[in-house]
This record gives sequence, C-alpha cells and structure tokens, in this order.
Amino acid sequence: MNKVSFTPISIKEAIENINATRNGWFLPAVQRPYVWGSRYESEKYICRLFDSILRGYPIGTLIIWNSAKEIPYRNFIDHYADGVIAPFADKNLWERDDKWLVYDGQQRLQTLFSCLKYTLNNRVLTYNLFFDSYNRTTQNQMALLLLRRIQSLIPDT
Repeated sequence: MNKVSFTPISIKEAIENINATRNGWFLPAVQRPYVWGSRYESEKYICRLFDSILRGYPIGTLIIWNSAKEIPYRNFIDHYADGVIAPFADKNLWERDDKWLVYDGQQRLQTLFSCLKYTLNNRVLTYNLFFDSYNRTTQNQMALLLLRRIQSLIPDT
C-alpha cells in the first residue's frame, strides 16, 4: 500500500522541482490544460496568488504522486503563451522511477513557474515599490502587475 505524507516546501523548492532532470515534477496526461493564463481577467487572479503569498496566506496543498508505472506526461511550459499546450514527453521516459506527477496544483505551479522564472503571455511580474498598502481605496488594489516584456531589457532564458 502507498504511504501518504505531508511535506512543507518553499516556493523556491517547488520551482526547482518543476521539469527537473532528476526527481522532476511533471503533468500527467489526464491533467487539463493550464487555464489561468488565458481566462477572463487572468492577470487579476494571477496577481492575487502572489499577493496572498506576500501576505503570508496559505496557497493550498499539492497532490503529487511518484510512480514508476508507464504514465504519459508533459513538461510544464516555461514561457507560457495563451493556448500553448506542452507536448508529451518521449514515450521512453514514461516508466522512469524518479518522476513525480502533479494531480492537484497545476494552475498555481504553472503560474509560479512562468511568472517567477520565465514569462506569462510575454509579460513579466513586477512589484510597484511606491504602492501604499495603508492608503489603498479597495481590497482589490495590489502592488503587483504583469507588464509587457521589453526584449532588449529582459533576455530570453
């Protein structure tokens, strides 16, 4: 019988695990595509995730399964663009025993991965250092923005 456990990790550790060559986190074929980056007012939802993190709020748990069974999977997308779906990994890798499949948490992880390490719809996450959280007029105001990436200032990774 499989053992279920709970292990707290940092956001940095989670980002490092995504698509890693050893003990990497991947998306099983049964996962639906990433939708946070393409839904109506997606920027607002994405910034709220980061706002919650900055405020120290919990952002939920992940369900990740380690299996050596032959299970088709995809990588997370680095520079996410609306409508892009990552292709399946090579069939020869489906039986590897060091893969961890994300069954719950894809939307949050893909958002963190793209925004913190790459780009999301050719935008980069920015923090407004002049934002006055004490004098904001509504709870919806945040210091975070997704701004259009300027090619000459932010190189491809």
